[in-house]
Amino acid sequence: RAHLLVAATDRLEQLSARRPPDPFLASRLDREGVARHAWLQPDHVIADLEARNDALPEINRTLALAELNLRAGRTTPEWARDRAIIHYRDAAAYASLALSEPSFAPLQPLLADRAIHLHNQAVAQLVHMTWIADLHPNRDWADALEPCGVHLIATDPFLDPSRITDISLAADYRVIGMQHRYSTDGLGVPLVVHRDIPDDQPRHPEERYYPKQTWAPATAIASPAGTLAGGHWRNQPISLLLRYPFQKNSLDLGGLTIPLASDLTTSLAVHAGHSDLKKVIRAGLLTGQFMGSSLESGIVMLQPYEPGKIPVLLIHGLNDSYATWFQVLNHLRNDPSLASRYQFWLYFYPTGNPVITSAGVLRKNLADARSHFDPNHTDPAWDQTVLIGHSMGGLLARPMIQSSGDSLEKAIFTRPLEQVRAGPKLQEFLYQTLRFHPVPEVRRVVFIATPHRGSHVASQLLGRVVNLFVGTTAPIAQAAQQIRADNGRDVFQPSFRLRHLTSVANLRFNSPALQLLDQLPFNPTVPYHTICFRMGTERVSVPTDGVVPYDSAHLDGAASELILPGTHLSHQDPAVTTELKRILFVHLASIPPFAPLASPQAAAFVPPSITPSFEPPSDLPPPLLPPPANPLEATLESP
Repeated sequence: RAHLLVAATDRLEQLSARRPPDPFLASRLDREGVARHAWLQPDHVIADLEARNDALPEINRTLALAELNLRAGRTTPEWARDRAIIHYRDAAAYASLALSEPSFAPLQPLLADRAIHLHNQAVAQLVHMTWIADLHPNRDWADALEPCGVHLIATDPFLDPSRITDISLAADYRVIGMQHRYSTDGLGVPLVVHRDIPDDQPRHPEERYYPKQTWAPATAIASPAGTLAGGHWRNQPISLLLRYPFQKNSLDLGGLTIPLASDLTTSLAVHAGHSDLKKVIRAGLLTGQFMGSSLESGIVMLQPYEPGKIPVLLIHGLNDSYATWFQVLNHLRNDPSLASRYQFWLYFYPTGNPVITSAGVLRKNLADARSHFDPNHTDPAWDQTVLIGHSMGGLLARPMIQSSGDSLEKAIFTRPLEQVRAGPKLQEFLYQTLRFHPVPEVRRVVFIATPHRGSHVASQLLGRVVNLFVGTTAPIAQAAQQIRADNGRDVFQPSFRLRHLTSVANLRFNSPALQLLDQLPFNPTVPYHTICFRMGTERVSVPTDGVVPYDSAHLDGAASELILPGTHLSHQDPAVTTELKRILFVHLASIPPFAPLASPQAAAFVPPSITPSFEPPSDLPPPLLPPPANPLEATLESP
């Protein structure tokens, strides 16, 4: 939390509020005959102008009231924060009413711009006022606003205020490392909201795939109920609407189409910098599970599910997390042409388990997700799912388009699977893992730097040493020990009589597990693509990315193959994102058209004078920028 930043900003704004008013406000105060008293008795002047405006609303007087309340809030003493909140509330309300009052339409663009500016400044101050919660241990951020007549409402269940533990201004963050910051100017204040699902509270059905802690974008807009005439809007609290910026981008107000402000990148950077992802990656590698963490394995959705949009699942590699895709995700979900047809999901799993085991879990997760969101299999978008895997993530995606037959169990066990003694749960796990068919929903796969035939790094001394510490307490290792105890050591084929059945052992060059996968047939109806990297320069290059050689990353029969300069960790480069966009557009062109399903929208209070507009942006996002040298992180600006 940047307490120093907020304190310094507030101090600067207090000083600016004591400066002479600009010509617009000064002229209006002179016309009203209250210029001499505006700074000595601001509350009396505001009350006087309010009475006049209640009797006969005027656009210029309404805007003057917004600015007077804003200046009064900034000059309110520190010990009277509740009074400051009320002034900011009224400033935001008057600015909003100036935009939506039917009698003011059509509103002049200059006046609309002034109203938007005043509204946004007042709402930003209301958000800053939530920092008062830090001074009172028994008050949260919403408690600072509700008693002062500001009611929190979300336009989507994803932003349910009861799930939000903290809000902050996106402008208070300095984003470092993201290739592009997608944002728009307009009505509203872009926020970063900290969404939390407490362990002691049940999850809503739609929250099953959300992380317990998420940092998400929102846009705050003040929305008073009632009209200016008669001061009816003061009869009930104003609503502070938390709008989800991926769903709406403009409003029709005062005869004008006004764009909504948004910041769709900062929340990703904050999520990467503040979550527990870095802490649990090593646990997932060494133990094969996420012990002592609120993070869960499986499909991860950072946005609400949208029926009618094709799922694209991004799968990370060894000793990594889904945050490795944030750079790519930032570009893909902000491409209007792609975002209108696709929804982008992430996959998180402990990377210490054998590849075949993790692939079996992925297969089950995909089936469970469809059963949850599309139980009747009526959404055709599900039948066009795309998987994108980096490194070992590609090895998890590969079995989703392959058939195993009985080749895996014959290669692993010396007897038929039916004759391997195991408990009911373990036996079910063996059948699920070793006997599989192509997942019908998966219709395209992209492999990025995937070691289809292994990596020499895993075969060398470092890989062997790491393997000694990987997966020693993982459930799969315990299952293997139980099978040996119940059936004897000879139940496994000699090549699988290893002490540690782990992911690192699987990744050795030409390991038995990878040889088995490499021999399994692909679904001939599913195209797949490869993206590989080579080290060196244009004149002298080496056919390897430093971890995976080209011979291992190459696949015969690929619909396309792109070889880029880079290393094994270059999957975040703009050139990779450009290729992924190309492949996704090819996928759209290759599938039969289908009518998108309507997404259910949450009911939220919207004043009658405000009519939402759902026009998608017509322009494409800016070109990708070269990645900066510094790593992905987000910090709050210091004064």
